[in-house]
Amino acid sequence: MNLKNWEPISPYFRNLVARSMAEGVAEGVAQGVAQGVAQGRVETLTRALLRVLEARGLEVTAEHRAAIASCSDPETLDAWLVQAVTAASADALFAG
Repeated sequence: MNLKNWEPISPYFRNLVARSMAEGVAEGVAQGVAQGVAQGRVETLTRALLRVLEARGLEVTAEHRAAIASCSDPETLDAWLVQAVTAASADALFAG
């Protein structure tokens, strides 16, 4: 049997293989889109947080930037962003 030229034995099996492949591709695309959206949200929150801190004239150290950049949890970044609006310092975001 030559596997390079192998054809499914029946039209039913051929259809089954095609549907399975299509479902796998669709699932992969959906996962990729979801990951891209999540990554985009994290990047947007990171930029917004840094901009708020800088716009308020608060000192943003390399350690602050590293902590913010290393965070991949959008809920944490969102909470920091809300706190950044009224925080007395950037240190206050990380104390607690």
